[in-house]
Amino acid sequence: MNSETQVTRYPFDYHTIEKGDYIKPSVCEEKTGKRRGTTEYQFALMALSKKVEADMLDEGRPVTVRVHKDGLRILTDIEASRFNHDCVKSYLLRMGYSAQRLARVDFSQFDDHDKLVHAHRVQIAAATVRGAKKERNNIFRVIAHQKPEEIPYLAESAGDEEPEDHDTETPDSVSV
Repeated sequence: MNSETQVTRYPFDYHTIEKGDYIKPSVCEEKTGKRRGTTEYQFALMALSKKVEADMLDEGRPVTVRVHKDGLRILTDIEASRFNHDCVKSYLLRMGYSAQRLARVDFSQFDDHDKLVHAHRVQIAAATVRGAKKERNNIFRVIAHQKPEEIPYLAESAGDEEPEDHDTETPDSVSV
């Protein structure tokens, strides 16, 4: 192997990718081998985004990658927070609608075995939706009653700064 040859991981040199970067459609076309504007390109782009996420995670640099204007956008942490939160909300809504549609299925023509299977599916879907909503509400309840420094992931990023003491009066100097 030539000493001048650079070794890069397929499909990208992940050491050069930073949060906030945009990978142009022309580069994505080259990496996927698909032509922009086709359904195959869209599927290949989604697969490529998942590969970049997985490979970056393997490198110890987790990122969120979003398909944007026929290219790939490596989201910054604040963008990833918003984007992933919206994805979770959307997923929960779709899950709730799907569970409702499942419960509305007319099973009067089912045989006994299929009725049992359907009833089991409805119970699982309802429990899953109920559990997700309960956990979401528990998280909101906990966060609402905590100060930022009491929330572990916020406390870690708060730094080692000492809070200022604004209490200038001592108990001995307080007049009644």
